[in-house]
Amino acid sequence: EVYVPTSHSFAEDLNIYDYISLSGGANPYADQENIYLIKADGSMKSPAQLSASGFFKRNSEGLEPGDSIVVPLQVQPFSRIRATTEITQIIYQMALAAAAVNSF
Repeated sequence: EVYVPTSHSFAEDLNIYDYISLSGGANPYADQENIYLIKADGSMKSPAQLSASGFFKRNSEGLEPGDSIVVPLQVQPFSRIRATTEITQIIYQMALAAAAVNSF
């Protein structure tokens, strides 16, 4: 969930936020608290592992050539009231359309 998802050449002096900035920054739908890293060998580093290692402050450990930074989508919880409202509007519009067709 960045504006320009792309790959960048590895530079030892860049941290995770620098790479996210190079990709245009996180968009409004990004879950910035749950950014994680997929290592080149296939293993993953969770947000807790990244912050515990000081990864966000400096790049002394963690980021290596071939790694992927993932900025996930922020998922909204299911709202029954909102779903009921939307379904009610759809049923109302269908009934109104059926009444209009029936009047011909």
